[in-house]
Amino acid sequence: MALMVRDCYRLLELSPGASVADIKRAYRRLARRYHPDSGHRSASADKFAAVSQAYQMLLERAGRSTSVSSTMPRRSPPPAPTPPPTDRTPAPPRSPQATTPKATTPHTTTPPRSPQAAAPPPHREPTAAPAPEPPRQPRRSPQPPRVQINPHLSKFEQELKEQAYQRLQGLFQAQRFPSAIALAEGLAQRLDQDQEVRQWLAIAYHRWGRELVDRNQGDRAEIFLKKALNTDPRNRQLWVMVDHELQRLSWRSS
Repeated sequence: MALMVRDCYRLLELSPGASVADIKRAYRRLARRYHPDSGHRSASADKFAAVSQAYQMLLERAGRSTSVSSTMPRRSPPPAPTPPPTDRTPAPPRSPQATTPKATTPHTTTPPRSPQAAAPPPHREPTAAPAPEPPRQPRRSPQPPRVQINPHLSKFEQELKEQAYQRLQGLFQAQRFPSAIALAEGLAQRLDQDQEVRQWLAIAYHRWGRELVDRNQGDRAEIFLKKALNTDPRNRQLWVMVDHELQRLSWRSS
């Protein structure tokens, strides 16, 4: 059942525009209430599945809005306005004041200066101007890695992992799930100690199983959904999504 955004907020008992932290707190609170194994008097598998689906949709919507806002170009601040030139007019020359003759008093004449006092300053060799420094290159901040860096992998294996990640994203967007599974299985055999690669493989199994549920191929869908759980059994979020798909499968078969 496709949910609208307003239905998701209503199921989580939130008002539209709630933060990601409020969404997570509401989901944890409702999961303790509606989970079939919680023992609560309001426990309901259908209600828990609806709450889980609303939680996932709101988290995906919040993630998309965050990535769009982080990639928006920042506007540089406008340059500071230059102050207007001041019009300074030179002051007019002062008129010579009339001098009144002063009475002369007899004084002794100063002796002439010695030749040493009138000697020119010593000659200095001109110093060479310092060479201009080369322009400094701007420092570039390192780009964050697109995938996790595994220190146990060689440089070639790490590059292979990053290339496979890009190809997986393209296959997921094109909904070519069998090709994505084949790529992830080959990568998991090559990098069998990398937990992140096993998570990618589990996601590929889950998405293909979900597609098979939509195609009313229940037997094949159940196989791939169970493969997803066996590949990444510690992923609690994956358990919730697979449980939701299995409930959809039971609804379609009934």
